[in-house]
Amino acid sequence: MILKEIKHNVKMYTVSNETLLYLDDIGLRINDDVFDNCDNDYFIKYKSKVIYRFNEGTYIDDQFLNKTVVQDSLYAQTGIFYFDFNVGDLTSEFELINLEDLSVIYSFGRHYAGIQNVIRLDDYIVINFKNQIKCYCNKSYKLLWNIEGDFNILYGYYEGSLYVLESKKNLVEIDIETGSINYNFEEISNLPEGTNKDGFSLDFTNLKLDQNKGLLVGIFHTFYVEIELNTKTINVYNLRDQLEGTNVISFKSFSNLSFNDQHLAVLAYAKLKEDPKVLYGANVLINRNTKTIEWTHVFKDYGLGTNAPIITNDHLYQIDFNGDLYIFER
Repeated sequence: MILKEIKHNVKMYTVSNETLLYLDDIGLRINDDVFDNCDNDYFIKYKSKVIYRFNEGTYIDDQFLNKTVVQDSLYAQTGIFYFDFNVGDLTSEFELINLEDLSVIYSFGRHYAGIQNVIRLDDYIVINFKNQIKCYCNKSYKLLWNIEGDFNILYGYYEGSLYVLESKKNLVEIDIETGSINYNFEEISNLPEGTNKDGFSLDFTNLKLDQNKGLLVGIFHTFYVEIELNTKTINVYNLRDQLEGTNVISFKSFSNLSFNDQHLAVLAYAKLKEDPKVLYGANVLINRNTKTIEWTHVFKDYGLGTNAPIITNDHLYQIDFNGDLYIFER
């Protein structure tokens, strides 16, 4: 990876199909063109539309809707929106909205306002309301099933099943048609000998679903992890020896991992010989096919915090605490 450019005074950014959207002191930009001069906390390019939150409402291009779009809920020119927050019971109204004419397609009623995440499929709408998961038919909008529990992460869908983290430690496979639990991954939670030494053990909150390959992938300490969903087996690769000489000492474990078919981009800790008492932020590029470290970069000027990198087919993006957005290119 080669440093292509650094954009300054960036507050937030996202990438959609190699299109960079970012917010700076001037406003919301698409690539480098100013789209709007307002400040907002969420924006995305969905097909030909630019959708962004503004105060408690949402702009769909130049149309304003006095309801807030739920992140990751956009599908087939529709999206899930919430409004009318009740501070007493922490609930809001939720609706499925047509993005073309802003009409209400279906009302989900009042629910706990803190939606964890949403999965949209051709036949199903699955919503994780944290204390319950509800699955609706995507055509009739009939509630198909509802299960209750302490659900932290709805990883995604793969071949008829949902993969869910419950109570921060229990990874389960749920049948999308019935809502029944097909498999509990507690049976494979014990790591191979030697991988849980020094007090480090696999944390299921640090995984992400690769739907194309049927894998849950993740990192912890200096390990790269793959859980094969078809065979229910776990593979753990210790990359410690490969990190020697790179200044990187371990990975930062977060669930917002970014990957493509070949690489996984990782946030990491680094130490420099000239300043060994200071922990620096770094990026590591793991080749998922060869299970090797392909590239590292240490950020010496400012910290990275929990700002994880985003990788696309051709670029890697990383923002630091100073608002400098680094863009690397293959």
